[in-house]
Amino acid sequence: IALAHELERNLGRNAVNVTCVVDSDFDLALGKAYRCNLLLFTDYTSLELYLFATATLSKFLTLVVRGFPQTGEQVMAAIRGPLTEAFAIRLANKALGLNLRWLPFEKCCTVTDQGVLFDSSEYINRYLQANAMFEEKERFLKTLDACRLMQSSDERRFMHGHDSVNLLAWYIRQRKGFRS
Repeated sequence: IALAHELERNLGRNAVNVTCVVDSDFDLALGKAYRCNLLLFTDYTSLELYLFATATLSKFLTLVVRGFPQTGEQVMAAIRGPLTEAFAIRLANKALGLNLRWLPFEKCCTVTDQGVLFDSSEYINRYLQANAMFEEKERFLKTLDACRLMQSSDERRFMHGHDSVNLLAWYIRQRKGFRS
């Protein structure tokens, strides 16, 4: 973002020989915008989430994972809820300015017939305790409730790219009947 602004300052607003592309991250949810003609933001929170589509995931499962017992649509349905909940937790941290160190959340996930269940209450306790911020729990939970309400119809605007890759890999490893 800083580079795009610096290039625009030096090359002018109408320069066409350079474009900077950045992940939208939390800017979509927080309504943050930048004025720079040389700057493009991803439609979703990150580049990785362009891959979180039924056709793409189905192709990945067929060509790379080979023999996986579910379709891309079924896998997306199984992991969608935990990914949006994890994003809401990240967003609450950002909104409160706590700068908490993220912990992998897969240890609080369980695979069931209905998909992946994420024990977010347990995760939040671990998250706040690991960051020595448990005394902020009430304020954190109140902000988290507000963050959950912000979610739009396109869940890719409320998922974290690295979380989606990590949870997908975890889910593939957990599924019974999957041959390595």
